[in-house]
Amino acid sequence: MTQKQKRYLVSSLGVIFVVALGAISAVLLTKHSQAEAATKAVAQQALTITPKFSFTGTPDWRQGPSNETSMALFHTGNNGCFVSAEYNTGVIDEISALQKSLDAFTTTGYAVTPSSTQAMSMSSNTGQLHYQLHQYSVKATSSTPPAMEGNEFGFITLNSGYIKVEGHCDNTAALPATISALQALKFIATN
Repeated sequence: MTQKQKRYLVSSLGVIFVVALGAISAVLLTKHSQAEAATKAVAQQALTITPKFSFTGTPDWRQGPSNETSMALFHTGNNGCFVSAEYNTGVIDEISALQKSLDAFTTTGYAVTPSSTQAMSMSSNTGQLHYQLHQYSVKATSSTPPAMEGNEFGFITLNSGYIKVEGHCDNTAALPATISALQALKFIATN
């Protein structure tokens, strides 16, 4: 191979290297741009999610953690009460769901006694949603650790899912304090 052929070969390899490097850079830049666009789309979608619940406010209660499907409210007084509402998809058998909530106590040794049942409603952007709020006294036994004594559960069946409502207080006598908080929750139906 002559000196001239060697220079031509080196020059050709250099050009091929530069072209290949440019092609690889273009592919990587395209992939990066696509990934960046996908990330922006996901971020934009996250910004447009509408929460399922809002809190219209009531004295002595503050909003706690919430996300797209649930919200918790806490009493600011000394009764140790909090409530929550959670939207779920699917169909619910309210009697079975209530029994499952109670079984969580009874199967672990707690004594559960019905306290009362309240006719309740939750406001919604589609109208009032009616449900029964079942209140219970849960007592620890000698073999169980202390628990919140006042517990309440309700279920609202919707066309596309259901809402589970819960309330918990240090003692059963404090459960009436949860009513104003539960009435201050609003469900936002979205498509």
